[in-house]
Amino acid sequence: MDVMESGGEARRTKAAAAVFTRCLLLCVAMLPGMLGLLVFSGSAEAASPARRCSVAKRGSRKAASTCPMRVTGPTGRAGKTGATGATGATGLEGLTGATGEVGETGETGETGAQGVTGETGVEGATGATGAEGAAGGSAVKGEIGDTGSEGRQGATGAPGSAGVTGATGASGANGAVGATGAQGVLGATGVQGVTGATGANGPAGPTGATGPSVAASVTVVYATAGGAGRSVTASCPAGDVALGGGGTDPSGEDRSSGPVSSTTTTPPTSGGGSYSASPTGWFYSTSAGAGPVTAYVVCSK
Repeated sequence: MDVMESGGEARRTKAAAAVFTRCLLLCVAMLPGMLGLLVFSGSAEAASPARRCSVAKRGSRKAASTCPMRVTGPTGRAGKTGATGATGATGLEGLTGATGEVGETGETGETGAQGVTGETGVEGATGATGAEGAAGGSAVKGEIGDTGSEGRQGATGAPGSAGVTGATGASGANGAVGATGAQGVLGATGVQGVTGATGANGPAGPTGATGPSVAASVTVVYATAGGAGRSVTASCPAGDVALGGGGTDPSGEDRSSGPVSSTTTTPPTSGGGSYSASPTGWFYSTSAGAGPVTAYVVCSK
């Protein structure tokens, strides 16, 4: 603050000096004009008779009688306009204005955008696999001892260490048959065995006896449906099977003809498949409006 006040005082002093200098220069510039004006006024007053008369009257009374009567002359013509005076010197620079007040604090800026998330760190290496533990030793199978008498079930003792196999003792006498022990725990299912190799083909069997001739048991059965009937079935004797068949009608227009069985009573007309039972007859039908129609079936044992 002291520095600022001293600077302001210096500027004000400099400005006052500049104003004073400007006024002094202006007065110097106007001084010739003022002196000329004074000289001109004095010359005019000395040349004027009225002026001389006025002086004489003040000097002596005698001279007053010689002064002519004062007469006012006509107004003289207006004088020419004087030449424009020279442009005055440029004025000095004005004083520096006082320092302005400190401006108000600006508003707080908006919060910046969130920074970019850092990359995920590299995954650590997998630790080394630990060493495999040593395999346990196989237990030594002990010798089968003599069958003793049944005793009471004692508490389960701690497993003893495997003893050294003793020498084979002499065969003892057969002991009494002990009571049936409790059923053991079911063991785990064993691993499935390897499939065995395919066995060699066996020898051919003996040739069977010759069967009876079909011709010896062939029979033909037919059936007719008269009147307005348009279909008929010819059936084989019990125990025989149908080998073939057919049918006739006066119009000669077959509609359906085929073998039938106990499960299939009319022959199929579309699709594919097989009969579930052996055929035992023959079905025949016609599309004519009236009969008679006749069906034939060839049967055999």
